[in-house]
Amino acid sequence: MIQPSPSLLIGSTSAHSGKSATVLGLCRQLASQGFQVTYSKPLDTGSTLSQESDVDFIARMLSLPAERLKRPILKLSPSLVEKRLTGDDQQNYQQQFVERHEQFNGDLLILEGLGTPWDGSLFDLSLPEMADLLDSPVLMVSRFCDIKQPDSLLRSQQVLGQRLVGVIVNDIPEADRVYTETVVKPYLESKGISVFGLLPADPLLRSISVREIQRQLRAQILCRPDRLDLMVERLTIGAMNVNSALK
Repeated sequence: MIQPSPSLLIGSTSAHSGKSATVLGLCRQLASQGFQVTYSKPLDTGSTLSQESDVDFIARMLSLPAERLKRPILKLSPSLVEKRLTGDDQQNYQQQFVERHEQFNGDLLILEGLGTPWDGSLFDLSLPEMADLLDSPVLMVSRFCDIKQPDSLLRSQQVLGQRLVGVIVNDIPEADRVYTETVVKPYLESKGISVFGLLPADPLLRSISVREIQRQLRAQILCRPDRLDLMVERLTIGAMNVNSALK
């Protein structure tokens, strides 16, 4: 373990829970108060839909200079996992992690974990392991998932112990808002888990513009090219035979 540094780990109970959005909101709030933040995502899974990685996206949205950006130690891939499993990869990634984060520019180091607390265990860089190496507190983000919600957060508390400073429950359907506020939140707090935020579901946050769909699919627009900036909240995929498709 290195000497304690002003750092905060952002983790989640499952993938696509809102970690990056939490990082953006938190960093912008801190910047408005005069803090300079350095951002790091030690492990990266890459993106199949875009050439821009999460790290590049965060850096662009926050206008972070290069000296306040820590690039991933490794990018996970099937070939890298296979090398680790077969013993061809014997690198000490914990040592690389410590050396990468011993020093940083700014007032606070914010690190973003992978989808679950256990992701990265194969390389000895799971969320709990990184928290131990940096002696860092952890903020967990959890997407609302009905009765499974308390279980995943209670398990996180068991694993992280006093390092868990609190949780944010994200993407709460309107129908479950009162239940979450009056039942789930008081229960978690009674167990010593601070609830920092209850965020409602917003279809707009899951939407995508027609222009972006066109770009990702390299598609041809057949009509109304003047409406490419409209937001699409729901997609329907229809199947048809060749003759019908051509027509």
